[in-house]
Amino acid sequence: MNPAKSSSFVLDDALHHMWKAHVASVAYALPKFRDSLKYLADPEANFGEDWANGVDFIAATHFSTDLQTTNNFQAFLPQRMLVEEDVLPSISGFSSQQNKVLLSLRALNKANRLTGMSPPEEASSP
Repeated sequence: MNPAKSSSFVLDDALHHMWKAHVASVAYALPKFRDSLKYLADPEANFGEDWANGVDFIAATHFSTDLQTTNNFQAFLPQRMLVEEDVLPSISGFSSQQNKVLLSLRALNKANRLTGMSPPEEASSP
């Protein structure tokens, strides 16, 4: 049996539906929690907005969310909450890959805002 097929779903179709639901849940929740971002350090609040925006890009790839793949890619995300002293692109204690991912997420979010593809950010931006 082909592992990419189970029941009547092809894996890519299942991932499409899963990501569609995930993007919808983020789009629904973000405005409801945006006011809470003010209680976080600006870099952490910005990362939250950047990550929420980045989910759209990740979803477009139908990224596989199996445990091993997710675990491997988590190494590129912050291992702690960001604080005021954390300044991109060289956050102390983060790997160069983590800094690059955070900088890329920041750039994608800014590009989306500048082109009108996402709502303006309410948290302060560096």
